[in-house]
Amino acid sequence: MTEPLYVIEGTVTAECASRQVRDLCDSDALQPAQPIYYPYHAFRAACTVATLIGRQERQLHCLVDAMNGQGATAEPFTTRLRVAAASEQMQPDISPTAAHAVARRTVSHHLGKALRMIAAFDIKLEAEGLVWKQFWVVGSTQYSVLVDSTNGAMHPLRSKAG
Repeated sequence: MTEPLYVIEGTVTAECASRQVRDLCDSDALQPAQPIYYPYHAFRAACTVATLIGRQERQLHCLVDAMNGQGATAEPFTTRLRVAAASEQMQPDISPTAAHAVARRTVSHHLGKALRMIAAFDIKLEAEGLVWKQFWVVGSTQYSVLVDSTNGAMHPLRSKAG
């Protein structure tokens, strides 16, 4: 039996994903949507910076892609425990230590852009462990589309030359 995963809550169901792809591709010959779970290292950042009017504090969430090491700030999200087959889970390649360094750079860069300043920000990162994002793989014999369960964004996976 597999360990339960902390999966980011999404609103796009398998049926919604299939309908979305069917409407876009104008095809009824789709295979049922299959779930896939993608890993991210999650961090909560408490940040302070000295300004001319005092210290400014900010709270941020940061996700680091556990497969390619890309970092991004994120809106607050909720997770739900879900059991998934091992075949539905992508395996993390990035260590928590490497992810921590990426999260620190990502948060610092975000703060610099948001506050329009170059400064040494006081950043306290709290690792929250792995979280998983669910995607739906929808397709036919000629193509496959990845549908994000949180926002419905679609990403083509492959196409077949005619």
